[in-house]
Amino acid sequence: MDILDRFKKSFDDRNIVRVAPKEHLAKIDSKILTTQEIITDYIDWDSIQSFQNFSEKNEVRYLPGDFCLQLSKETILKLKDKDCGRIDLSEVDKIGWFGKEKHNEKWSNFRTLNNFVSIEIKEMTEICNFSQFKKNIKNTAETDALKGGLGIAYMYHEEEYQNFLSKIIWRNNEWRIASEDLEPDFSIPILLQLMLFQNNRDGKFFNEISQSLDKKIQDYFLLLNDIMIISLNCFSTESYQGKNHYLNRLIASFKSKQADTQELQSKIDKLILELEKMKVAHNEGIQYEPQSRYSKIINDFIDLSDIGTENLKESLDSSSKNYSITVYFLLGMMHLYSRTQKQFYIKSLIHYIVSVTSYKISDIEFGDNYISLLFSISPDDSAWNSQFKFIKKQFDIIKEIKGFSSDTKELEKRYKERKNQLNPVLKEHEKEIKSIQDDIRKKRIEKEEVYRELDKIITDTLLLKEEIHNISKSSSLDDKKRYETFKIEFSKTQD
Repeated sequence: MDILDRFKKSFDDRNIVRVAPKEHLAKIDSKILTTQEIITDYIDWDSIQSFQNFSEKNEVRYLPGDFCLQLSKETILKLKDKDCGRIDLSEVDKIGWFGKEKHNEKWSNFRTLNNFVSIEIKEMTEICNFSQFKKNIKNTAETDALKGGLGIAYMYHEEEYQNFLSKIIWRNNEWRIASEDLEPDFSIPILLQLMLFQNNRDGKFFNEISQSLDKKIQDYFLLLNDIMIISLNCFSTESYQGKNHYLNRLIASFKSKQADTQELQSKIDKLILELEKMKVAHNEGIQYEPQSRYSKIINDFIDLSDIGTENLKESLDSSSKNYSITVYFLLGMMHLYSRTQKQFYIKSLIHYIVSVTSYKISDIEFGDNYISLLFSISPDDSAWNSQFKFIKKQFDIIKEIKGFSSDTKELEKRYKERKNQLNPVLKEHEKEIKSIQDDIRKKRIEKEEVYRELDKIITDTLLLKEEIHNISKSSSLDDKKRYETFKIEFSKTQD
């Protein structure tokens, strides 16, 4: 059974193929455009996919310069038919190169050299790049912006990113996070950043995802997502053109939105009013005081947007203000990874996360208590598997480190609880100890008084003894003198 037979059942009215590699046939794209004819040998038949599979899966890996065709089932069968084996360009639904930048470059060059032919081709089929139909990859400009945003935000909020990654449950090719682990300050912004790497921008899709969250933060999730999508579109399609231009883009986009609930619509209307006041304040050089979480993010970002790329790291490092994770992400998207990579060291983990999320997210699943990113990675794809294994190893290391930290915090918590429980008893003991210490001090003072009295008694006793001795000595001398006198007198009488 050949490749065509194997894929016939999966064909629909729209199918994608690419031309054979250049090493097989040189300049096939130019040949097809100039001759306006396609033969079976031009086609890489291993690349046949229905439009849906092409859009949602990455079973065939495309390069920016791959020349692609969208064909109906009948046209494919005609092209593969041995008796025919050829079709006219007019029988092709769409034609063009895969990558957006490469397509624009190649088509521009062809049109310059073959102006009249290019006009004919545009009349018979649609000319477009094919990467735009991929739901799970970004074009180069968007990837450059997202990589810049993720890299700078991770640098200034590394601990918060690691906390988020440590909560991801890894199930084969699925990253799942519990809804209870999602909160407004860090985890929801990081989740939305990762979700930007897939192409689905349908508002209904994000409304459905928000139902997995606590009702208190559903509107926050939707509004923040809108701000990030509008900003990405702005930064990836044109260079940043100043505060007014950016605020006008936000205002116009929010004015065109129709919310599903009155509560959300009210929040959108309030945000529009704030953005308009913010624009007036900045035009007049007045400091604006934001009234909501969303307007604070936007206001902080446009305050920083005047900093040139060459001074960005120095300015952020020296700032005493702690900006939100989304402000850093918007700033990184605006300046782009290609312009900031020499200033900011972005860890390998971020490079790999950007790579697999850009090219391998196949779907987003959600339930009552979880949201999951699904990846399409074949066991036979060694290059992607090695990147995926590296990321899993890093996730495991982060989980282990965070596990130690959690254990330490738990022990500290238990120690404090035990200390608080013992505090009443300890305070009673402290009172007793203090009372005993006071008694000891009193006894010591009394003892010193006794010693002083004793010293006085001893001193007085010694003085008394000395006086008695003196008296005794004095008395003895007097008696001796009287005896001698008596003796002399007596001897005289004897004579």
